[in-house]
Amino acid sequence: MKDGDYKTLIENLHVEYFNDKLAAPNATFHLFKYNRTQFAINVSIWVLEDLYGSDIESSTKVFAFMSNTFKYSGIELKVPDCCTMWKDDLYGIRKIMTKCGDVDLCYIRKGLWQLTNCWPENTFKYFPKSVPQGSYKIIMESKLKDGRVLSRIAWYGKASLFFKQVQSMNSTSKYNLF
Repeated sequence: MKDGDYKTLIENLHVEYFNDKLAAPNATFHLFKYNRTQFAINVSIWVLEDLYGSDIESSTKVFAFMSNTFKYSGIELKVPDCCTMWKDDLYGIRKIMTKCGDVDLCYIRKGLWQLTNCWPENTFKYFPKSVPQGSYKIIMESKLKDGRVLSRIAWYGKASLFFKQVQSMNSTSKYNLF
């Protein structure tokens, strides 16, 4: 890691909404500690009808923890067509998901859809280098172009400087951090 890099820690995952008309209600999302430093996710969904990525749009909103509550930061990423996102490998999403399972967001077939031990270890290089330290909530919502919401998932986590950088800040600051 070089100067200015930060580490992220995903602390929790919460499925706020899941459309049980398009997928069986027994879908599982399991966030767990994969090794000493990394979390991973396992996902298992029974898709009840064929879905086309060109009919799915996605929105990701970022909320920062300020004054004891998560407040909308004004940052939003909208993807009007998940198939194009998949083909362009936006934020390394295709590389991440194909490592974890046999998936294709351009054509989601009816049946079992699984991701196993999935974690975006190298994709933080795609994110801005100037993310302020603190706690964040990221809400990802996917819906069909006809307006039916597929899912709404909230990720909770933190962004912080690496420990060596915090130590060097301490030696140059008039305030002692430790």
